Parts: sequence; C-alpha cells; structure tokens
Amino acid sequence: MKETIEIEREEYEKLVKVATEAGTLSRRFLPKVNYGDSFLDADAIAALNEFHQAIRDYER
Repeated sequence: MKETIEIEREEYEKLVKVATEAGTLSRRFLPKVNYGDSFLDADAIAALNEFHQAIRDYER
C-alpha cells in the first residue's frame, strides 16, 4: 500500500517549479561544467537564476 501525504496546493506548486527548473538547469548548465567550457551562455545563466529563484520561493 502506498503512503499518502497531504500538502497545501501552494507548496505542491512550488515543489513542481523547483523540479522543473532543476531539469532545465541540468540540461543547460551542467553540460557546460562537465565539458569544461570556459564560459556559460545566456541560457545556462538564465537556467541557474530561475532555479535559484524557485528555491528561494519554496523557502518562503
């Protein structure tokens, strides 16, 4: 039997946002780090910023 946990919708939506931005960060930012690129393009920087904002929103 699966355990059910209830959370408020607002918290759920924040967690979904964090998960979404983590996926974007993984696709756009981490390959640059892993391959040793000497610069990050605008998409990678934007992904990092959006992930950081999602984390901050969740913490509030």
